[in-house]
Amino acid sequence: MFDIERLKRYAKEIREGIRLIRKYTQSEEEFFNDERNILSVKHLFLQCIEACALICNHILVKYGKVAPSGYRECFKGLVDTGIISRELGEKLQQIAGFRHILVHQYWKVDNKKVFEYARKDVEDFERFLKEIGNFLKENL
Repeated sequence: MFDIERLKRYAKEIREGIRLIRKYTQSEEEFFNDERNILSVKHLFLQCIEACALICNHILVKYGKVAPSGYRECFKGLVDTGIISRELGEKLQQIAGFRHILVHQYWKVDNKKVFEYARKDVEDFERFLKEIGNFLKENL
């Protein structure tokens, strides 16, 4: 039913993104002193969000028989089908909004917010992997 190898590849991308985000945001001073860190973290956020959405779409199509129309709808669909918690789903929907700004309104991005998200919201990607892993264990 699920393409486990595909899901593992996406999960690996998320884990690697988390690792690098943490690496580039260990020091606030170093983060802001080198624009490469800022640009890298923005890209890594996009990479993690995209991989989460790919996992989300795959599971919803296979399990929920629904093809979400966007990132927010995808994470809402995981909540509605009981696959992830409401709290996590709401956070991921907010992160999807941040993704939209990074892609479509990048000139409005406040780098201080990028640093804040990197320090506190990166854990949501880990929670996502954990909750998805729990769901897959129960449904394989």
